[in-house]
Amino acid sequence: MSRKPVTVLLLAAGSPGDISVIRGLKESSRYNVTLHAADIDPMKGNLFLPEIDRAYIVPRYDAPGYHEAILGLVKRLRVDVLISDLDEDLPHLSRLAPQLEELGCRIALPEPQGLADCLDKLVAYRKLKGLVPQPETIEGGDVDAAAQMMEKYGRVILKARNLRGGRGVDLIEDLEGITFYTRQHQKRGPFVVQQFIEGAEYNCSSLHDMEGRLVFAATRIKLEDRLNKANTIAARIVDEPAVREAALAAVEGLRLERGFNNVEVILRDGEAHVVDINGGRWAGQDMNLLYSGANLGELYVDLALGEPVKPIDVPLGATSLKIKVDVVVTQEQIESVERVGKVE
Repeated sequence: MSRKPVTVLLLAAGSPGDISVIRGLKESSRYNVTLHAADIDPMKGNLFLPEIDRAYIVPRYDAPGYHEAILGLVKRLRVDVLISDLDEDLPHLSRLAPQLEELGCRIALPEPQGLADCLDKLVAYRKLKGLVPQPETIEGGDVDAAAQMMEKYGRVILKARNLRGGRGVDLIEDLEGITFYTRQHQKRGPFVVQQFIEGAEYNCSSLHDMEGRLVFAATRIKLEDRLNKANTIAARIVDEPAVREAALAAVEGLRLERGFNNVEVILRDGEAHVVDINGGRWAGQDMNLLYSGANLGELYVDLALGEPVKPIDVPLGATSLKIKVDVVVTQEQIESVERVGKVE
């Protein structure tokens, strides 16, 4: 059977978590993908992988003229499907869907409001309060309130309110730490103070079709002892119904039931606590999903193009062990990457 030609533009393509999607697109049995990759940094090794047909340097997502540059690139390349895993840009891309469709390009993302809500840890906490178990969370800045929470729970975590993943996270175990780290976070921007819950850490990667029907929800246990397990380096697909139910309830509570989502969960004494939601994208350790029969890149193209997607029962046991691999290039290759728009 001949494969359907599809042109894909992958934004924020330099992320280590994009490898599973890049490989999935190129290993598709149904699509012959021409894959264009864009990032803000010409030093990202992913741009020079053999799977990438052409790479581009674009402005930051919040720079003037960014979306005009992306729309111009989509038009010039005749892009059929646009993909990005940059959390901060996803609400804007979701709003751009009508303009993209006018250019013949489609995306598979949740509604903009849900994507914006999960980027703000305090807003997400308040919207999910009473719907799913969560660590108690308060707005940062009040040292006395933070100290009271620490006395209640023994340890607390200070988290940047609007940063994704494990960025800007500090574990506090004494009153001196509360005062010191509060000052540090106040210099950086808004933050929250959160109850520290110790337990087994999981994530749940899920996919809903464009009508909100569940395609799959795979739970993984993180096989590490680090406190901050962002950029997880070891994770195994397991069956943990409590984690799966809590994650899907959080996705529903934030009205994210369209496309990919990733929910971080801590399981303690049989109760699953939702600690973070990455709306609109996959997780960084999804290689085990790819080789368990859930080709994320192919599935994304299916949804974007309106192709029917059947539910997938992801088998258990596959373990992703992340490694770092050097991509060796010449200076000339780096300098030859095309700049699009006003790039600093």
